[in-house]
Parts: sequence; structure tokens; C-alpha cells
Amino acid sequence: MDATTVPRSSMPTRPIPIETGGATGVTHAPPIRTTPAEKPTFQEGTMILLSTPIRVALPLLCLLSLLACGGGGEGGNMETGGNTTTTPLVVETREESAESSRMSGESSEDSPAEGDDFSFGPLDETLAFSFVSDLVAFGPHPAGSEALAEVRRYLRDRLEEFGIAVLSDPFTADTPIGPIEMENLIGVIPGRRSDLLLIGSHFDTKHFEDFTFVGANDGCSSTGLLLEIGRVLAATPPPWTIWLVFFDGEEALVSWSETDSRYGSRHLVERLDGEGSLARVRALLLIDMIGDANLGIRKEGLSTPFLVEETWALAERLGYGDVFLPGYLFIEDDHTPFLDAGIPAIDIIDFRYGPGENSNAYWHTAQDTLDKLSPESLGIVGDTLLNLLPRLFSSFSAGSRPPR
Repeated sequence: MDATTVPRSSMPTRPIPIETGGATGVTHAPPIRTTPAEKPTFQEGTMILLSTPIRVALPLLCLLSLLACGGGGEGGNMETGGNTTTTPLVVETREESAESSRMSGESSEDSPAEGDDFSFGPLDETLAFSFVSDLVAFGPHPAGSEALAEVRRYLRDRLEEFGIAVLSDPFTADTPIGPIEMENLIGVIPGRRSDLLLIGSHFDTKHFEDFTFVGANDGCSSTGLLLEIGRVLAATPPPWTIWLVFFDGEEALVSWSETDSRYGSRHLVERLDGEGSLARVRALLLIDMIGDANLGIRKEGLSTPFLVEETWALAERLGYGDVFLPGYLFIEDDHTPFLDAGIPAIDIIDFRYGPGENSNAYWHTAQDTLDKLSPESLGIVGDTLLNLLPRLFSSFSAGSRPPR
């Protein structure tokens, strides 16, 4: 992720958090702080990151076919038990599955309730932390490395243990150091409707030559939590189809820029658009750097305002108001390609990662280690997300999106 105030087309090495108390231009001070009731105001001379998002023309229809089917020509890979078959990235719904069951004479369960009466089982923060610990044990795992391939196998194995079908989304990334084979993983939890909600995390770590970077918080914390969220969701069929997206290549290979960063999310948006499936995506909920024992999450200013306000209001009701803080900062992360494509998205990220109230001293250093994290922080973010989902299910009719 990147915190900055300059246009995306000329992004410098990240991060450059900004202040709003009269500063002009940019500063390497701690992340932006504002009064609780105000968004930041930009002074004359400050370059603004908030250029108008690109609105792409959304396709009218999505290919609706079963994930387990073969065929479909070139597309994603369906990974089951190590076997790979070619299939497009498609949206399966429980209505389709139920219809297949009726035609075959099989019985089907009643459709799940939607709205605030719908709920998921409890999240196990200790289990989530154990997943994070497992990921840290792999050591550094930057994009294109054998270690990341091992992490990918680990993620697939855990998802399949939970009964979640796994899609592989391989692609070749054009990077400043040459072509690199990358691969997103997508855990698919079919819903009753084809409305598609994405919950995402990047699972690569930043590469550093001069020290060992395991990315306990930056990469591992959100990925471990996403696994546990998947386990919980798999036990209770949701109204909407949910994709658990593990993004490859979020980190820059050389220096953060529009083209050297977020390889997996940029690729997935392009692919869904090309396959006619982007119109099904209602929103992306992105998590990143959410394991800090001293958790303090500010509102990310590029995120869709409705999703931000819903999340913060819910966190307050759940008793997490001391963690979901007032004030804004602006972060380039895996949500921005979706925003640019017209998809509502939120980035839930704690960019205060270090000793002291507003320090970010542990970020992208050898100090980003497991001992800085806590299961309680994972539990707070996970509980908030699981309670947010029913609100999203009830707030929007089929085929609609949150207001931008």
C-alpha cells in the first residue's frame, strides 16, 4: 500500500502520508490526522491524489456456469486436491445449485435469511492468529519466489479443508525486473444470488536485499484473518456469492508506481471486465496490516464513503470505537483498481505500526515480526467484517451497488 498526495501517474517511492493542519505539498510526517467531524482540507499548493476515478463501461451480463464444469476455453484454473482443470472465472449461485438438485431429485436446504436477521458463526481469533503464525514461518515470500508458491499451496490446502472451492488466476506480470509469473487465489463461497462480494488481502511480502522481511503485519496478518473468515463463512451459506481473494503482487518490485504495484488486483479487474463478470461485483472489502497489538485504524480517504461510514458506525456499536478512529489518511492499495473501475471498495488498514501513538516505524522493516501482533486485533477486525456483511445484504436490492 502507499500513502501519498501526488497523482497516481507520477507516484514516488511510498509512503508519503500527508497532514492537513496547514501543510502545503507533502511531508514524511506520521499519517494524516484530522478532527473527528471533518475530512481533510487541502491547502493551496498541495497536489491532490483524488483524480476522478475512471468509469469503465460495465458489461450487461455475466457468464453463469458451474465452477466444477470443465470447458469454457481459456480462463482460470480450478484447483482441487492438486489437480487443475481449465474453467473461466464465473459466478455460481445456490439457486443454480438448487435447480440442479431438483432436476436430479436431490433435496436442497432452505434459502438463508437475508438482512440484519442473518448472521454468521463466531470467529476464532486464536485460530486466525495460528494461521498468521504459519504464514510468518514461511519467511520472506515476495512475488515470483518459491516461498510464495509454498504459501499459495498452504492457502489452497486450508481453504479446501474448509470445503471451499479454489480458483487459480495465473498471469504473467510485466515488471521493472522482467516478466514474473504471478497467481491470485480465489476461494468461492456460492450464495443464493449471483451478486458477488469480494473480501481481499494481499499475500506477498515486500522484497528487501539488506534484511529479512517476513511481513507479519504487512501481508500475513490480513491473509491469516481472511482464512479464518472463510472458515466461518463456509459453515453458513450466505445470500450473496462471496469471493475470498488472495491478491498476488501487491508490493512493488522496485519502487511503487502506477505500473509497479498491485499486479494481482489490476489483473483481476481487467480479467473480470473482459469476461463480462465485473457487473456482478457489488463491492470489495479489503483488509491490510490489521494485526498490530496497538491497533488504531483511521478512515481511508479514497474508499467509498458509504462503506466507510457503515463500517465505522457498526464498529462503534460493537464497542470498537477506540480502535476505529476518527481522521483520514489516503492509501494506494489493492482497492484502487476496483475504485477506478467504478466498483465500491473500502480499505481497512492500520498505518500506525510502530512504537508511540502515531509511529509507523515497523512498516517495511525487519521489526515487522509476529511478536508485534495480537489475536485480539484480528478478532476485532474479523468480528466487524462478519457483522458488516448482513448489513450489506439487507441494504441493497439484487443488482444494486452501494452509493458512491
